[in-house]
Amino acid sequence: MFIHQADNLKGKSKFKIWLTMLLIATIVISTYLPSTADQSASTPIKLQIMPYQVLEVDETSAMIYSPKALTKDQRAHTAMQAAIDLQKKTGSDYVSVTMTISPKLKDCGLSEVASAGYGPYHEGWNIMANDGSMDDQAIQANLLACEYEAKHPFAPVDWDKTLHYVRKKLHKSEKELPDIPGLLLLYPYDNYEVSTDLACAFGSTSTQEAQIAVKSKNPNLHFTKEKCIACLTQDSLNRLAQIIIQKDWEAAQKMLSNFECISYPVGSQVYIMESSGPYIVKIRAKGSTDGLWTLRDFLN
Repeated sequence: MFIHQADNLKGKSKFKIWLTMLLIATIVISTYLPSTADQSASTPIKLQIMPYQVLEVDETSAMIYSPKALTKDQRAHTAMQAAIDLQKKTGSDYVSVTMTISPKLKDCGLSEVASAGYGPYHEGWNIMANDGSMDDQAIQANLLACEYEAKHPFAPVDWDKTLHYVRKKLHKSEKELPDIPGLLLLYPYDNYEVSTDLACAFGSTSTQEAQIAVKSKNPNLHFTKEKCIACLTQDSLNRLAQIIIQKDWEAAQKMLSNFECISYPVGSQVYIMESSGPYIVKIRAKGSTDGLWTLRDFLN
């Protein structure tokens, strides 16, 4: 096969041509195939970070309030920035930040409109966000509902009694207040995808420094670069390269969909299991025993 032939070439120049072709192929894959592509890569990321106020904080977590963060992007980006700020301040391996829709509801459930989990050393990002809104009456209704539940902590949940209490306090009839707006029901939490560009927009330098710090403690650990693709066998890696060079996107998509080859997220921690010549290595993700073949050039 192509890889084995390349290993036997006397001249390094011919193998470097193949290596360049495969590198280009993996970039093409990220451009044309939805399953591994970052569709936002061609569009510069414009961060939408709003001012925020810290309501509660400790070494690894914080609750914030940002009245100007109204859209899902604004809330996600602001929570991400708050997480970075907290991590830099405390130096924790992992931090989490939640954003409440109102300081009045910070001790009441169902008040979060965004959350950001951040671990620069290994975890990456875990973001949730919604674009739900509540007017003053809705916030007051939820606050009163929490107040009632707090007064009856051991009683069975009886929503009718809670609703009656809220209506009485607000002097509202059943017609005026048929139910209490709840964020969990009206505005479900949604996963918020963090693209490579977005992660880099929040400071790739700090991520690189974090990787260096981790690698200094474990020299055998490597990090995947952007566009890293690995396959179950060397033959699969060879076939994928040839398929992409032939621009058969449907066949390439099939290999990825069948998990014969996968695309690693940038910054994934991997170990080298064995080498096949100077350019091809078998790697395994940290915590996994499964090995995949890729190019050494895809590793930091």
